[in-house]
Amino acid sequence: MIFFALIELVLSVSLSESLIQRKFKKIVLSISVLVLLPTMIWLVSSVGQVFEYPEIEDSYLIELPTQGAWMAGHAGGSVLTNYHNAIASQKYAIDVVKVNEDGWFFQNSGEELTDIYSFGEPIYAPVAGVVTTVVDSLPDHEISFSPSDSLNPAGNHVVIHFDKDRYLFMAHLMAGTIEVQKGDSVLAGDIIGKIGNSGNTSWPHLHMHIQNKPAIRMADTQAYPFRFKEMERKRWFFWQMTENDFLLRNDFFRE
Repeated sequence: MIFFALIELVLSVSLSESLIQRKFKKIVLSISVLVLLPTMIWLVSSVGQVFEYPEIEDSYLIELPTQGAWMAGHAGGSVLTNYHNAIASQKYAIDVVKVNEDGWFFQNSGEELTDIYSFGEPIYAPVAGVVTTVVDSLPDHEISFSPSDSLNPAGNHVVIHFDKDRYLFMAHLMAGTIEVQKGDSVLAGDIIGKIGNSGNTSWPHLHMHIQNKPAIRMADTQAYPFRFKEMERKRWFFWQMTENDFLLRNDFFRE
């Protein structure tokens, strides 16, 4: 983008009058490029931030919560790829959606809940621990880009206490599908429930994050990074097996 902007800037002051008849066109083009150029430079200089993530020794190593092929919506350690990072209590959170063999996360028009491949998909415990919270009675909302339920942002959800002051949240589940109860001990890989569209969400997906408090909206809540012990991931053009790695927005992954 910077390369083409510089070309445009040079041409805007060098083309003959036969190509640009009026001087104000040159001025407008030059000003436009000069205004956009700093933004382009900032974007390019920020690319390195996209791949910044806490080291393995500073992250929790967990199992994948899904089976089959999925894509990360919001994920990573930078706000450039993950809007959750602007919120201290949800830093490093991920949103994932199931995809088909062509990489699409919906079929038909994508306007109905059942068009979204994630809807009704089972999810599994990524860690061993004790279930401290189960909410399983909230309705699924229709697909909408407006806030669905700001009073119950996590919707139907499960919280697993897996380490001292460490709680893993799995949110936006389907009512009546959660198969664990408060107080249950779970092992990594145990089925938890199915994905719905409850809470403050636009379409069916799984939201997951780790924090130091047992409930949403508690004071002084801090979130923590996590990596997956093993997964096959497609970040650029090819699938490759990775260990103790993290996800970025638009990464494809499978077990």
